[in-house]
Amino acid sequence: MPFVDRVLPGAKYIYIYRDGIDATGSAKQRWTARLDIPYIMEKVRFVPVTDLPYYGLRYFWSRIYRLFSKEKRLAFWGPKLDNMEEILQKHTLNEVCALQWQRCVDKADRDLGEIAPERVIRIRYEDFVSNPVPELQRILVFLNYTASLEEVQAAVKRVSNGSLGKGRKALGDEEVAKLEALTGETLKRHGYL
Repeated sequence: MPFVDRVLPGAKYIYIYRDGIDATGSAKQRWTARLDIPYIMEKVRFVPVTDLPYYGLRYFWSRIYRLFSKEKRLAFWGPKLDNMEEILQKHTLNEVCALQWQRCVDKADRDLGEIAPERVIRIRYEDFVSNPVPELQRILVFLNYTASLEEVQAAVKRVSNGSLGKGRKALGDEEVAKLEALTGETLKRHGYL
């Protein structure tokens, strides 16, 4: 973020954060997902053409790895943490996902803490999907953008809160307790514990 802020001085930041336990459940699904062509095509749209060979080979290798993995997981998915190989050997996949969430959120908190508060808006994912109209209106005010109520309602008509709590439920109480112990400080700071 400091690099982006130097390149785009005066930029405004929309920081969307989510319950780390629910995020862990979602991330684990991606780590262990079967080949999903529609999902891949949706993501490929955002990869520069010149980068396609590099990312294509990495993805192919990760898929091959999944075939032989005893956990039936990809070789990598999501943010690559420092000491990732060690983390993958030392922790369960759920713990790896939780640590990825925690380190990203902690870094975003630190970096955004260095930016003038009037240039940062924090959006709690759960609030946005539960009340999308007022949350989008809050974002638009922050961006000094005017939109009618009808435009706002149309923009969020497909927003759903159907995924809330799914990660926690899928993981179960015992696993949730372990992950809360692992990432508790960050969960607590964001009001999830």
